[in-house]
Amino acid sequence: MLKNKYHSRPLTYYAEPTTTALTTIYTVPTKHTAQLMCLQVTKLSTSGNANFTMDIESVRLNDTMHIYHDIVVSHGTALTVDTLHLYLGPGDVIKVSSSVANALAVTLSLEEHYDPNATHGT
Repeated sequence: MLKNKYHSRPLTYYAEPTTTALTTIYTVPTKHTAQLMCLQVTKLSTSGNANFTMDIESVRLNDTMHIYHDIVVSHGTALTVDTLHLYLGPGDVIKVSSSVANALAVTLSLEEHYDPNATHGT
């Protein structure tokens, strides 16, 4: 009998993109699936705007999904999306970028599940 408390765990990942290139923030481990529950993007510097982009590279689909592209985040504002519920398979990668280096803070909340049969993804 499986004990779910040992096979599922909530995780939070935080990143401040230091370049304008797409940067990996999370990769689903082997024999795991993950559900992206919430995304929060805040502006760090006190002036100007920064554009936010988030892509998911799907191993199973062999494709890149462009979830957000050039979303403007201004000083004193935050982008919060708590209704995402995106499901990811083993090896899937979440990448983020900012149009201005060191300007944004990105927080992801995920629910990671151990999948001993590895039936999802690859």
